[in-house]
Amino acid sequence: MRTRVIDDPGFILAGLATDTTQPNQAADAGPLAYRFFAPDFMSALRGRIDPEETVALYANWRPERETYRLMFGCAVADPVQPDGVEVMNVEPARYTVFTAIGRQPYASIEAWKCIAAWRAQPGVSATGAVSFEVHDGRIRASNPEVDIYVPAVRA
Repeated sequence: MRTRVIDDPGFILAGLATDTTQPNQAADAGPLAYRFFAPDFMSALRGRIDPEETVALYANWRPERETYRLMFGCAVADPVQPDGVEVMNVEPARYTVFTAIGRQPYASIEAWKCIAAWRAQPGVSATGAVSFEVHDGRIRASNPEVDIYVPAVRA
């Protein structure tokens, strides 16, 4: 797994979202993905920036209830979207980007386990509120790659 630190300028994400918990994520993500990847959903989004890129975003973590918002979306230039499409403004932040390399989703699942251990280490400080995965053309490579953006850096 490769890592790097970047300052992301922020972006507008348009897509579909649901509230979930860690134990329920797989069960909740399936129906959400089915709707998101349905024929014509993404083509209806206005101002898509990269037609090969999708984003899985994790926001609004509530530790007391262990819930968060899961969103599948695309970066867009236009915040005005069709009815039923959720829009989220992802603020600029400094991220440590972990590149999960290998068969998916297994490589990403293992990367998240490593990220959880890394975040628990002394000297790692939060720099923002949302984490997200970028799935672009590299996902279809013989050795797929997914970038995981974590709003934290080692001090």
